[in-house]
Amino acid sequence: MQAERWQRLEEIFQGALECAPQSRAAWLDSACDGDLELRVEIDELLRAHEHADVDFTRSAAFVDALKVLERRTGRLQEGRLIGPYRVVREIGRGGMSRVYLAERADQAFEKWVAIKVVDVGRDTEEMIRRFQGERQILARLDHPNITRILDGGTTEDGLPYLVMDYVEGEPIDEYCEGRALDVTGRLKLFQGVCAAVHYAHQNLIIHRDIKPGNVLVTRDGVPRLLDFGIAKLLGSEELATEATRTVARRLTPEYASPEQVRGETLTTASDVYSLGVLLYRLLTGQSPYRTRSPPHGHTSSPTTLEQEICETQPDRPSVAAAQASGSAPVEGTPEKLRRRLAGDLDNIVAMALRKEPQRRYASVEQFSQDISRHLASLPVIARPDTATYRTAKFIRRHRMGVAATAAMVLLVLVGIAGTSWQARVARVERARAQQQFNDVRKLATSFLFEFNNSIQNLPGATPARKLLVQRALEYLSKLAQQSRGDAGLQLELAEAYLKVGDLQGNPYEPNVGDTQGAAESYQKALAIGAELTRAGGDDRQARRYLARSYQSLGEVLPLLGKGADGAADLRKAAEIFALLVEGAPHDRDLRVQLADSYQSLGDLLGHSGLQNLGDRAGALDSYRRALAVFDAMGAENPGDQKARGGAAVMRIRVGDMQQAAGDSDAALENYRGAMERARSLADEDPKNDRFRRILALSYRKLADLESQRGELGEALQNARSAAEINQALAAADPSNAQASSNFALSLMTLADLQNRTGNAGGALDEYRQAIAILEKLSAAAPTNLFMRGQLAEVLVATGAVLAHQGRVAEARARASRGVALARDLARLPSATPDDLSRYALILLTCEPAELRDPAIALENARRAVDVSGGHDPRSLHILAKAYLQGGDAARATETERRAQSPALSAQK
Repeated sequence: MQAERWQRLEEIFQGALECAPQSRAAWLDSACDGDLELRVEIDELLRAHEHADVDFTRSAAFVDALKVLERRTGRLQEGRLIGPYRVVREIGRGGMSRVYLAERADQAFEKWVAIKVVDVGRDTEEMIRRFQGERQILARLDHPNITRILDGGTTEDGLPYLVMDYVEGEPIDEYCEGRALDVTGRLKLFQGVCAAVHYAHQNLIIHRDIKPGNVLVTRDGVPRLLDFGIAKLLGSEELATEATRTVARRLTPEYASPEQVRGETLTTASDVYSLGVLLYRLLTGQSPYRTRSPPHGHTSSPTTLEQEICETQPDRPSVAAAQASGSAPVEGTPEKLRRRLAGDLDNIVAMALRKEPQRRYASVEQFSQDISRHLASLPVIARPDTATYRTAKFIRRHRMGVAATAAMVLLVLVGIAGTSWQARVARVERARAQQQFNDVRKLATSFLFEFNNSIQNLPGATPARKLLVQRALEYLSKLAQQSRGDAGLQLELAEAYLKVGDLQGNPYEPNVGDTQGAAESYQKALAIGAELTRAGGDDRQARRYLARSYQSLGEVLPLLGKGADGAADLRKAAEIFALLVEGAPHDRDLRVQLADSYQSLGDLLGHSGLQNLGDRAGALDSYRRALAVFDAMGAENPGDQKARGGAAVMRIRVGDMQQAAGDSDAALENYRGAMERARSLADEDPKNDRFRRILALSYRKLADLESQRGELGEALQNARSAAEINQALAAADPSNAQASSNFALSLMTLADLQNRTGNAGGALDEYRQAIAILEKLSAAAPTNLFMRGQLAEVLVATGAVLAHQGRVAEARARASRGVALARDLARLPSATPDDLSRYALILLTCEPAELRDPAIALENARRAVDVSGGHDPRSLHILAKAYLQGGDAARATETERRAQSPALSAQK
């Protein structure tokens, strides 16, 4: 039965139910129009309905019939339930899916949504993969100009679906035409689209299908970007491989970039091009291509269009305005529109539509900023920066002043004629310097980092990334020789050196492992900042770069064995940032940089698990300073989630230092404060993985401390909460080593508590799962000493549980591996005081007892105390335990007295 016939059957059946019984036969004769087979089928349905005990339209038989109808027609029927929503009507259709308007069906609250569902019968493996990809992408995005995802899942028939905000609006070109917007109105509306695309790019997502139909404008005039169905993550393997497949079939060719049409690997520059096509249409009412096509359609000759996209330069918008259609901006007459578009807007659109990706705007933000410059009558970067051009802009901004001084200008023209040759030379030099300035900016913001981001996760990409860094450094070296005396260019060079250093070896960023190279790049940025500061140029900006250089150096030098130098640089960074904040107390970025420098200094001085200098008192002071900055920012602006998240992390750090110093009450207060703040943030933004990580960490810290205090019930509950969150985070991103490591640490805490509360079997299950995770992570990153130290701990802990169960052979096998690993790690010169104390404790307490090694444990404990300067209570406690187990009770007593001395207690 054809789909149309099924639809007709349903409509006639529903109409017959509404007829009075005495007139139903006549109505059916007319409706069936002589189709006897159809009439028989309707009669059978009506008889079944009359004998049904329930409303037949909700009976299993009728529902089954509707399902068959849906399978035949390819669309869902009105009234169909999808989760808690009821389908109202179809509102859109794509190549492989349909979008339905739906309402909340359970009356929990009123809510209209748009539900995107794979076409019935097209639920292939590829479509399911694409839907999952779109759901993952939309879940990363939260922006007022982007449609939000609310839910997703699979219908009872196995059809994947997405639930999104329902945007009641018009395509952007129809909106502009219907309200007869002028050029300025269209530009400002277009900038809202740019804001959405730039936000997606910041989250490493390219849209790949920007067109009028995917930009709806609400009644309030807010543009909303839709349909991320073929969007992809930058750097994803799929983005690289799909270029050679058939994604072109799913995009709209008229808005595709040349590299998209050719099937090449894409970057954010492709979206810049599509935005250029969209702006062209908004400003002229037509396509930039001579092979014209309707606004939302396709050309009849795709080969001709593709050739034009890749090879033909479009007419300037001002030229196309002469043939402007009804959808062009209202500027009076076509001639007025031509004059309005000539110049800046011609050049802005032309730069976005350049065939070579590297010659377009470096980012969507830069594209939008150029439009802002045009609207403010300021010079745009899309036009050569000539003296005549600057003069024209100045006159436009200051018409009255220029008119008043015109006579005076005439008097000096004769003098200017005598120096025209020098002026011409100066203009050439200035243009050359400006070009260098732009080249550095493109290097720092477009080519280097977009290309790096697109390849950094690809297998075997490290050599290519190293070559990229090498070429960038060679280029920067040449520009550095030509930048003397040009403060603006030198500042851009400093910025570029900082970013290259991050790629080389920043410990907080994905890098190519060139720690020494990173230090050298940071040194070059530091030298530029110091020179500019001495020269007295743009002193504030130069000092900002100087502080950033000190901070970056301070973070990387400890990895080269120069921890003291790193601490000194981080202190200098904090001092400069603090002075800058005094001069600009409301500069949010500066305050965040100040807090970050305090945190980095605290981590270097005394953070457990990191290379540190054993100065927990200094670390505590630094963390408290960072906390004060974040707390002040959060108090001033409760909507600043970054500041509130930073404050939660700093409370955990402060609590760590207090716990290490023995002040468990203060630590408990800070851990609980961190947990409350993180839980509030996670409730506000459930999709924000960072807030969930902070919440899980605070739960785990609480569990560890409560366990030490004997509060086992509360500790077990918090440990379970931490494990559940970390398990979900690890499952959502299996390639994220940090997420897996966090899950393993949570399992270890939970297992310890289960063992202490008598559930040895549960403890062993958690330990084994943690061992499997840590072994995999250690094999993938053998230089990660913290992870290998955790593996040693969990192996020994598993041995202890097995030993208590009498399974001595199994216990010995597990524990001996942990002991051997601890011995090997203790010999490394990079072992921190915390590491050495941990290894000493393993050798003092492991079971079976025959595996203990008091002599090596004592050696490690002494080293831990020496490296920490003899002021760390935890190291002293473990040293006292080592003396006692070695039979030296006198030294054990003396060392324990030192650990509890007032001088050390004062550090709390």
